[in-house]
Amino acid sequence: MPLLSMPRRVLVLAFTLLLALAPLAARAASTTACGILVSSTGTDGPTCGLDTSTPCRTVQFGISRAATEGLSCVFVQTGLYNEVLVLSNGIQLYGGFDASWQPGSLSDPAHQSRIVGAQDNGVGGAGEYLTVRAANLTVPARIADMILQGPNAAGTVNDNGRGSYVVHMSSASLTLERVRLIAGNGAAGNVGASGLSATSTSAAPSGSSGGPGVEQTDCNGASHGAGGVAGLNTCTSSPSTRIMSGGPGGAGGEMDTSCPFSLAATSGDGGSTAGFSSGSAGQGGPGGPANSTGCGGGGGASGGNGNAGSIANGAAGAGGNGASIASGYWYAASGGGGSTGQNGGGGGGGGGGGGCDDGTDSWGAGGGGGGAGGCAARGAGSGGGGGGGSFGVFAVAGSSVSLIDCEIARGTAGNGGSGGTGGQGQPGGAGGPGGSHPASSAAGTGGAGAHGGHGGGGGGGQGGGSFAIAHSSTSTVNSSGLIVTGGAAGSGGAGGVSAPGVAVAIDDGNDGATGAAGVLLGTFAIASGPEPALVARNVTPASAQRAHAPCDISCFTLDAPGDGSATQPLAFAGVSPNPVTRGSNARFSLPHAARAKLEVFDAVGRRVRTLCDRTFESGTHTVAWNGRLEDGSAAANGIYVFRLEALGRTFTRRAAVLR
Repeated sequence: MPLLSMPRRVLVLAFTLLLALAPLAARAASTTACGILVSSTGTDGPTCGLDTSTPCRTVQFGISRAATEGLSCVFVQTGLYNEVLVLSNGIQLYGGFDASWQPGSLSDPAHQSRIVGAQDNGVGGAGEYLTVRAANLTVPARIADMILQGPNAAGTVNDNGRGSYVVHMSSASLTLERVRLIAGNGAAGNVGASGLSATSTSAAPSGSSGGPGVEQTDCNGASHGAGGVAGLNTCTSSPSTRIMSGGPGGAGGEMDTSCPFSLAATSGDGGSTAGFSSGSAGQGGPGGPANSTGCGGGGGASGGNGNAGSIANGAAGAGGNGASIASGYWYAASGGGGSTGQNGGGGGGGGGGGGCDDGTDSWGAGGGGGGAGGCAARGAGSGGGGGGGSFGVFAVAGSSVSLIDCEIARGTAGNGGSGGTGGQGQPGGAGGPGGSHPASSAAGTGGAGAHGGHGGGGGGGQGGGSFAIAHSSTSTVNSSGLIVTGGAAGSGGAGGVSAPGVAVAIDDGNDGATGAAGVLLGTFAIASGPEPALVARNVTPASAQRAHAPCDISCFTLDAPGDGSATQPLAFAGVSPNPVTRGSNARFSLPHAARAKLEVFDAVGRRVRTLCDRTFESGTHTVAWNGRLEDGSAAANGIYVFRLEALGRTFTRRAAVLR
């Protein structure tokens, strides 16, 4: 099979293996021309990073050193770095250097420079969890050949879970090239607070019984059964001012009104309306009419029953749906809180029974008093917090980001918090029964008082979203060769239950709504709205900085002088690896100190890159090429010619670029 027709993955694995097996010559490093060296075994100090014998320990310190030294590159050796990187204007980070400071592919563990972030409590970090923060950068920055891993977030802001950001940008320009971004997980939102129940959960006072009816043969035109007394209730710390008293029962009708000559009995009185009524609720029952045609076993007609009181439960909280940006960071919407109900209305009084008169007379029984309404719950459930998001890249406030041949593994967003439970309202009082009624009709029963309103359950918070890239309307994203994998959105929080544990007969409260589920997206345009304010950060004062030297990975060279035992020949070993998939090394040797010029030409003879043109000491030298042309663009697939000019001679070697 022709070389260039082989699958790219097969070629990469094959040439990576060849490089791993090839012996490495002993090397000593010259002072880098444009950058600071960082190693996990180094030491941070005022002079660190200028050669391989004194590398800096942390990448952030290397960034500061580059800024103060007027350098523009930071070269990072393989290793694990637990820190938050705050980028500076124009600084470019290149990782992937092995223990011998040779560049290589991220697929090789010997060339993996991994940055794992943390909670950023610095100025502008707002306590959020992130790995790279780029803010207020007027000169573009670059990160290449690194693994950036977002931390798992914890904690909340105003009950909403914190998010995890691999790269957070605000008013900055950044290029990510051959970078693997591994997003962390968002934190869960808080569970909403529960509402308070009424001060007393025992039943409200009931109405009393009506007075009895009495059968007799004596003349008595003035007596009747008294109406029952209404239940009365007062509440402590109730959120409602609704009157809860029931209506008194109506008095029974009288028998003879002018004995011994008149036989006209009277009707019972109607029951009174409760202190608060709504429609028929709380209305008193009508009194029973008199009966003058026969009393034995029948008597006057019955009084009507009083109507039950009016119920008003608190409304349910809405589920969280949406998101907002605060101080430049993203938060899923929390659920809405439920509302408290009203005090229960009292029941209406029962109507009194009618009197009768047919020689054996009876007066009517009194109607029962209406029961008192119950006290309303003192609180409703509050909404659950939204879940924290998971972001590969988050760009706001006019930022610009370019991703070239990058991979983003999305994380798991936080779940929304459940809504809080609503408090219980007090049960209403029972209506009083009508009085006893021998030889006469029954009096009406008083209406039952309504239970106090239950507090509504809080709505669940929205689940967090998992995004490879999220950006505001004023920010731009460009990508080529981007691979996005994995991730899971957070689920919406359950709505809070209204009045849990209340008796079945009065379990009629309003439960909160479930929050919306989060979303799993590749690129997400944040909804329009006010842009966040620019994030302030600590920077090296301009007076302490020098102009940056031009930066490119090819400015980093490792020289290996001869050991003096033999003269090194003039030779050009060529380019390795070949084919070139992401970068390569050109190796040549000089017998003595001399000027060497190394250039790259495309297949039609056009010069596309000058890698070096300077004086080298005797010995073997390696010059790195990152696979990019003079204008910074990536070299297209094809054949390229590397030409070395030294000591009056010219050498050429061919190499294929295969991405």
